[in-house]
Amino acid sequence: MQKLLFIIGSLTGGGAERVTAVIASSLASEYEVELATGNKITKEDYPLDNLVKRTSLKFNYSSNGVIEKFKEYFSRLLIIRRHIIKENIGCVIGVCTSDCIRAVLASINSNSKVIVSEHNNYYAINSIFLRLIRNLVYLFADEILVLTERDVNNYPFYLRKKITVMKNPIPIKNDIEISRPNRNALKFLHIGRLVEQKNQKELIEIIHQLSISTSSDFFVDIVGEGPLRYDLERSVENFNLSEKVRFHPFTNDISQYYSSADFLLLTSHYEGLPMVILEALSFGVPVIAYNCPTGISELIHDSYNGYVIKHYDKKGFIEKVKVVLDEMSELEYIAMSKNCVHSIQLYSVERVTEKWISIISRKNNR
Repeated sequence: MQKLLFIIGSLTGGGAERVTAVIASSLASEYEVELATGNKITKEDYPLDNLVKRTSLKFNYSSNGVIEKFKEYFSRLLIIRRHIIKENIGCVIGVCTSDCIRAVLASINSNSKVIVSEHNNYYAINSIFLRLIRNLVYLFADEILVLTERDVNNYPFYLRKKITVMKNPIPIKNDIEISRPNRNALKFLHIGRLVEQKNQKELIEIIHQLSISTSSDFFVDIVGEGPLRYDLERSVENFNLSEKVRFHPFTNDISQYYSSADFLLLTSHYEGLPMVILEALSFGVPVIAYNCPTGISELIHDSYNGYVIKHYDKKGFIEKVKVVLDEMSELEYIAMSKNCVHSIQLYSVERVTEKWISIISRKNNR
């Protein structure tokens, strides 16, 4: 049985980590699967199948100074390479850019197939120099997996023959009861790390404008942790929104929030293929989102399973939320909610796993 090695920074928080846990577990019935992280194995957010071997590569995260960090980087490459050779790994899979690059460099002149699995859009790396380095390294990869069709053409022409669009998998829930909660106030939901990328500052500004421009009652749950939490809480207080906006820490049992939400709201600067959208749709929760690069318009079909707003069109976002607050009927909502569940059938774990098996089995493409 062929051995697969997934390499990722950690299994705590984040959509890429969740996807990796799901795929590694799903492939464990077909391959000997090992999932290695650089950090120590402690309490993790995403469970793995018992067949998946869990390994820590024990990277040193306390290096200081340019020279020490340089040495540590090459030490990590050597650790990965030794592990690949010792364990006779048939296929190495790097997850997210930094670990993708390490996986490729550590596998050069080995017999292992190398797959890089990107989980953000091409321009999420702001530095032109770092993008150039990544592109040159990826010449030595066999397969490059990206999340969206839109992102394929962002890569240079000499890499495109290696690129396959790989959807994020989501468990399909066929027993979802579609109904609109019988309450006077709608519940909106936002889930994500509290970081600049997610642009929650603008979301709070939108909520403030809604609070003074509509008489309809509503609440917003913001679920996540991150360095901007204090600043965002201060913004909520300054806008006198404390009774409308509630912050919640990240939790493994995220289903409790989807089950009670009416709409998911996203105002990101950029995304890959947001797992929060797939999760919301699987629960029958429509999405209102900025059409940021990339993935939004591939998941949300305007007026079918949610609403796609021109990027940074704050006025348009506010107007669309007012429409669902003031004008949307129960029958219209139920129809859209059913469309949500129907729209994600291509993202089932079974279908995505079949595509992974096809790619792993394909002849090397260096």
